[in-house]
Amino acid sequence: GPPPERDLSAGSGSFFDVLRRGLDNAIANWPLMAIRLGETVVLGVIGLATAAALILPVLVSIGIAFDDLANPQNILGAIAALAGKWMVLVWILIAITVLVILFVAVHAFVEAGRARILVAADRAAGTEAAGPRSRFAVFSGREWLAGGAAGWWPLFWIYNIAWGWAALILMIPLVPTMVLVLLFRERPGMAIASGCIGLLLTLLLGIVVGVLTGMWTVRSTAEWARGGRTVRQALAGGWRAIRDDFGRHLLVAIVMIVVGVAGS
Repeated sequence: GPPPERDLSAGSGSFFDVLRRGLDNAIANWPLMAIRLGETVVLGVIGLATAAALILPVLVSIGIAFDDLANPQNILGAIAALAGKWMVLVWILIAITVLVILFVAVHAFVEAGRARILVAADRAAGTEAAGPRSRFAVFSGREWLAGGAAGWWPLFWIYNIAWGWAALILMIPLVPTMVLVLLFRERPGMAIASGCIGLLLTLLLGIVVGVLTGMWTVRSTAEWARGGRTVRQALAGGWRAIRDDFGRHLLVAIVMIVVGVAGS
């Protein structure tokens, strides 16, 4: 029969045991890393092609020259020209929105398949802290496709709900900043100071919120991959797991950020 389901939030291993298991799992199922790299390349090409085919020609048609944007005065002129063309602005926003939705959907498919494989590998490896890396090797292209097809829609909403909440939190310092800049528009010095302070606070809050939201989405994805969980249950389970074992989750997240930045 299938291996017994382990509670991913309980694990008896230390922080280093978690990292070692994650490393062994990732290396044993290395095609997942290749798929993730391929996703990045494909999305980058789609983004550049969309900008070149749909957005740049429209901006050039209203007189925005991109070779002159190094001059701050030209940037202000470009913003003013764009603000006066509401239909153009709406078109650009629609194009960007459709592009972002496509990106999230593709990423959700890739991550759903990846999570399904990694959770299956973790179960197959058993609970022993030590053992051969080959015990994690369960990758199958068919299983990855099946996981992506089954999970892209739930993960699509997991990402949108989690990052939607993050955006609402970031509006807390951003909205007062915008209000202050408008109130002091006749006093440039005060407006600039208010804007700089508000943007700095938003940036600092954004770092914290971004890390926490990233942890929440990754953990919620793992909760979904365990099977039988709705979007609401996965989000609730992911947040509960982070709350109950915050230190270990945070340390793992920091290591992931450091490795990601170094790799980039």
